[in-house]
Amino acid sequence: MRIRPLPLPTYLRQGPYLSNALGHFAVDVLASTMPMLLALFSLSLGLSNTAIGLIVTIQTVISSILQPIFGWLADRYGTRWFGIGGLLWMALFYALAALSPGWQAVFFLICIGIGSAAYHPQGTLIAGKTSVHQAAAATAVFFLFGQIGLGMGPAMAGA
Repeated sequence: MRIRPLPLPTYLRQGPYLSNALGHFAVDVLASTMPMLLALFSLSLGLSNTAIGLIVTIQTVISSILQPIFGWLADRYGTRWFGIGGLLWMALFYALAALSPGWQAVFFLICIGIGSAAYHPQGTLIAGKTSVHQAAAATAVFFLFGQIGLGMGPAMAGA
């Protein structure tokens, strides 16, 4: 008896879905490296562990509060630019943080949460629409890419 490998689900063979899932990976890698960067900045800025935790909390709360707003905007105006814009926003503000002195860098790191908030609603929508008959599985794999990014981000920043 010959064992045949399981075929890939149709959504994993679609370029737009894969770029969306890889974008989720990249967004969450960037989002999860912030605490490592703050630890690096803590020496020059004199940040305590409490201050680092507070800064990360502020960034997370801003991102969380804005996600429903970006979801509403994506429903109203379409999703195309929210994904691209969110990822580019995060990359831009990381670059600004790297090039900025002192507390400006911390401000720019907090601002990356806006890009994350813009990306997630549209990404979830696209993942669910990609495969009508496998919407739950496609969305779950989309989130798996994000969770892998969250897990790998601190190690990548540490290296």
